[in-house]
Amino acid sequence: MITKSNNEFLNMKSRPIHLFQITFTCFLLVCLGNFNAHAQTTSSASCSADAYVRSSTATTNYGTIDTIPLWVRTTSDYHRYYVNFNIAALGIPSNAVIYLAELRMKPTSVGEGGAGTSSFMLQSVSSSWAENTVKWNAQPITSAVNQVSTSSFNGTKRVFDVKILVQNMVNGSLTNNGFMIRRNPETTTTSRCQYHSKEATTSTNRPELVIQWYIPMSITSATVTHASSGISTNGAVSPTITNGSGSFTYKWFDLATANSWPTEPSTISTSLNLTGKAPGVYGLKVTGTWGDVYYMAFLIGALCEPVNLTFHPGPNFLDDAFIYSLPVHVNTNFGSYSVEQAATWTSGGIWYESRSLMRFKLWFDPVISPLVADLHLMGSNHLPDQRTNDAQLIKITADWNENTVTYTNQPASSTSILSDVPPTTSTTENKVIDIKNFWSAWSASNTTNYGMLFKLDSYATLRTRQQYFSSDYATTSDHPYIEFQVDEVTCDRTSYTMFKRELDAGYVSTFQGKLKIQFTEEYEQVAGKKVPLNLYDENNTLIASIGYDGTSGGTLLPALTYQFDDNHHLLNLSTYSLTVGKFYILELTKSTGEKEYIRFIYAN
Repeated sequence: MITKSNNEFLNMKSRPIHLFQITFTCFLLVCLGNFNAHAQTTSSASCSADAYVRSSTATTNYGTIDTIPLWVRTTSDYHRYYVNFNIAALGIPSNAVIYLAELRMKPTSVGEGGAGTSSFMLQSVSSSWAENTVKWNAQPITSAVNQVSTSSFNGTKRVFDVKILVQNMVNGSLTNNGFMIRRNPETTTTSRCQYHSKEATTSTNRPELVIQWYIPMSITSATVTHASSGISTNGAVSPTITNGSGSFTYKWFDLATANSWPTEPSTISTSLNLTGKAPGVYGLKVTGTWGDVYYMAFLIGALCEPVNLTFHPGPNFLDDAFIYSLPVHVNTNFGSYSVEQAATWTSGGIWYESRSLMRFKLWFDPVISPLVADLHLMGSNHLPDQRTNDAQLIKITADWNENTVTYTNQPASSTSILSDVPPTTSTTENKVIDIKNFWSAWSASNTTNYGMLFKLDSYATLRTRQQYFSSDYATTSDHPYIEFQVDEVTCDRTSYTMFKRELDAGYVSTFQGKLKIQFTEEYEQVAGKKVPLNLYDENNTLIASIGYDGTSGGTLLPALTYQFDDNHHLLNLSTYSLTVGKFYILELTKSTGEKEYIRFIYAN
């Protein structure tokens, strides 16, 4: 009898959709309470204010005029237009994605005076103002950040693309004080042009703000069917996707090996539901009508059998970002930075601290438990300059976005779950960190997996740094990944026939195509239950198998058949075209999940 560890022998074997369009027009406030799913919704709301100011009449207010002149009469006589829309009244969620936001203005009979695509400049307003008091010598402050210097004419109206500005207003990073529109430049005279204001008699002539938006996709639940054994190909995933822009397309990938993203690996399925898979980690990419993309990976284990799985997320199935407190960068996003860093350092004589956030986008079914969850990080220029660089991973307790998170808006965290990251001993030391406790918690509530915060144990003002390559680093082999061993720990392993913890076969022989195993003790047998067995040839090719439920361990494999009585087991091998005189290996799975192996010569 030959006994090997499991790893040793394995090495021998090679919806509802929410999509909205909202139009603000300067005439009527319509209360919005419900949005129809599966369709775009167009609604109208009144502008909160609009007025123009004129340089040659600096103390005059023009907040009640029904037309808006926007032209340069002389280099000392020109106009600016201030307009605001009550975006907050529509209740757009702060996590909504703005797909389109256009400010549209209709010319009067005077026309546009030959205005072109670069004739106007639009900026956001940074301070408050009132339409009945604003004037040239009392203008609010404006910002050039994300200003709009091009516009178009759609045959009816002048159109400004304000998507970025409205997105920031919705997510709270920009206060909505409206917009300012002026000629560009204001130092060159232009022909006369004029637009309708919110006081226009005909409602369709008034300025409007058209917004199309959707709530980002998410997975609220998933049904995972785990494979019946470690070699079976009957695992499946059926996720439930909510929100997004609709009309989804799907791609599934095998994430067992590192892939050269952004080049996608081979697609293994294009259906929402994944079927017919062996234990592994599989990634789903969902694309909506408006190009919104969502990624989530799923783990398929095996029933009543521990399996080893590797998860290579790459940049698409791992959100990671670097943040630090240097004043010039507290509001800077580093979601595509090439390293994960935890440090206390100086720049220009200013002390700063850095941290990193990591969230693996993996749905971990609570039926399966993590026996092992080892995070692999590849070292990149560690530097314990003035003290050791002891670090830790702690649980993030609030949501965050890889592309917008900064030091200022970083999410809350908790030490309720903590994994130590010991100090490094070289500049390029790699680390393997036990994060099993994180996955045990997340599997109970996958929708609250907000990831981990990588930070120093102490941020005392002594220079030190731990640093690892992130998922955005150019070299694929240096990306973070996780090695799992998972098992269905609640499985009733005692309800079916099992060999003792230490096999005690005293007699093994083959005769007339049958393998006979005799034990020195009797074993309790339970009808309808089987011992999981796999049969391999000397080249480690799987020939036949049987699962604990008596079915074949693989869809293309015949099932082993055997009989048992007291301390005898008899396997009929005559139907498998075995070669007389050759060695074969029988693999037996014990109640502990460990493997035992019997090597024998086939005789007939």
